[in-house]
Amino acid sequence: IAIPANMGLGSDAMLDASLRQLFSGWHNVPGHHRMTLAEYACRQGGLLLTDDDGLLQERGDIAHTNDEKDWVFVLALPNTDEDVPDSFEVERTRALRAAAVHLAPNTHEASQALWQAVKRNDIAAFAEALMQIHAANEFVLANAGTPSTPSTETKTILQLMRDNGALACAQTLTGLGLYALVQGREASHTLRDAFKQHYGYFGPLVTATICDNAGLRVNGD
Repeated sequence: IAIPANMGLGSDAMLDASLRQLFSGWHNVPGHHRMTLAEYACRQGGLLLTDDDGLLQERGDIAHTNDEKDWVFVLALPNTDEDVPDSFEVERTRALRAAAVHLAPNTHEASQALWQAVKRNDIAAFAEALMQIHAANEFVLANAGTPSTPSTETKTILQLMRDNGALACAQTLTGLGLYALVQGREASHTLRDAFKQHYGYFGPLVTATICDNAGLRVNGD
């Protein structure tokens, strides 16, 4: 399932990175450009840390032992109104970068906790640190006059996620998409079934993705 635009999940960047890597492989042309965060994600997967210029500083594997230990992000992708501009994600990203310089020093502690949780394969600690970082970013965005203002539907979706096992859930900081972190195939199915029961066929598009460390793989290689 393709991720729609305006979700804050980097759909355009990921498509660009995927096609760039695909065509480079077909024509046996090495990439000499500076890789974007999206391309690092395509090539390597895992948890990526970059500097302010987008250069990769550190990468962490997210270990999986079986289907019930997988870290799974369930994504709810609502329909966008016609009045949402094509530049929406770009504008939100610009606002986030401008506001991020005002993050409190203790946000660094949460970032370190995030990395330590990945190294320990501790999903509960990862979820807690993720929500601390998200809350800190929402705070500085609001103080900068560019808050994320959740709709009534967004609040309903987040509550549904919390009620059905989400260890962490939020709306993306640069778009309209929502995510919930759960552990294991069964938990993923439980949450997606809850969406079906609540919305039927007329709710947001719901899909899931397993955290991966292998990066992009092309069938036939």
